[in-house]
Amino acid sequence: MTSVKPEYEKFESPKAIVESSTLTVDEKYSLLTQWREDEEALIRSASEGLEGGEANNLKGVQKALETLKEVNPKVVHENLKQSLEKAEFETMAHQAKAALGADS
Repeated sequence: MTSVKPEYEKFESPKAIVESSTLTVDEKYSLLTQWREDEEALIRSASEGLEGGEANNLKGVQKALETLKEVNPKVVHENLKQSLEKAEFETMAHQAKAALGADS
C-alpha cells in the first residue's frame, strides 16, 4: 500500500508556498490550509500518545497564512466565511445536543 503525499510537501517550507510565483492565491491558501489541518491532526495524535516522530510546523504554517492574508483581502474574507460557517455548525450541534438531552 502506497501513501499519497500531500501537494504541500513539494515545497521546502510554508514560506516557499507564499513566495511561489507559479501558484494562484487560492492554490496557496488551499495548500496552507491543508498543511495546517494536517499539523493540527499531528498535534492531536501526539496528545493521545500516537506520535509519529514528525516535527510540528504549525507555527510556520500559521505565519505563512497570516502573510498571505496581509497580501490578499480575498483570503481574509474566505477565512472569515469559514469561521462563521464553523460557528454556525457548532451552534446547530449544541442546539441539537440540547434538544436530544431534553427528550431523555
